[in-house]
Amino acid sequence: MNINLEQIDELRKRADVSYEDAKDALERFDGNMVDSLIYLEKNKRIKSCGYQNHHHGYNHGNGDFFEKVKGLWKKGNKIRFIVTIQDKTLLNLPLAVSLIIAMLTLHYSIVVLVLALIFGCRFKFKNGTEEMKVNETLNKVHDNIDGLKKKFTQEA
Repeated sequence: MNINLEQIDELRKRADVSYEDAKDALERFDGNMVDSLIYLEKNKRIKSCGYQNHHHGYNHGNGDFFEKVKGLWKKGNKIRFIVTIQDKTLLNLPLAVSLIIAMLTLHYSIVVLVLALIFGCRFKFKNGTEEMKVNETLNKVHDNIDGLKKKFTQEA
């Protein structure tokens, strides 16, 4: 069977493979698109169910979006959100978990964080054993709040 450019382009869109791979697969299966896709899938040329849906333009499988979410989740679990008071750790959670809790309890989280600041809690982020730059800003905020509390108690 003679394979044409339209068939190759269609297989390339669906399987995200090179022209050479698409042409080779189509030639092996006399232009049969389904058999060509299965062949490419079995030979690890494409991810299972990861090809584009030609009519709808979205991924049916665990495409780029889910890979990005997985990467963010892993990164978010390496970074820790730590709350301390007088050098005692009150909370030490992965950032990803902290963000999920904050999103699910947004109004309460804001109130709790503000109260924690007022009562002398300190927040910091750690990536493994490494301090993060955002901690410098957080320390300034903590110091300013401590300064305001001292002024308020002196005036009262």
